[in-house]
Amino acid sequence: MLDVVPAGELPAAARRLAEEIAAKDPTVIRLAKQSLNGIDPVDVKRSYRYEQGFTFELTLEGAGDKARQAFVDGKRQ
Repeated sequence: MLDVVPAGELPAAARRLAEEIAAKDPTVIRLAKQSLNGIDPVDVKRSYRYEQGFTFELTLEGAGDKARQAFVDGKRQ
């Protein structure tokens, strides 16, 4: 969840967000960051194909299945 907070509350809000990210599957976070870094400088069609390679890799590792099931079960991951 993203919040707009006063400057004085920013460190605590940033920490909450960091804790939420850190609680997620590290493989998914690592590949998501790599995907985002890779799609920025290229055109949309090539970016989409590049990102899909990471989605496929996560599916092969089973991380996609776990995240999908957590979503179906109404759990945050």
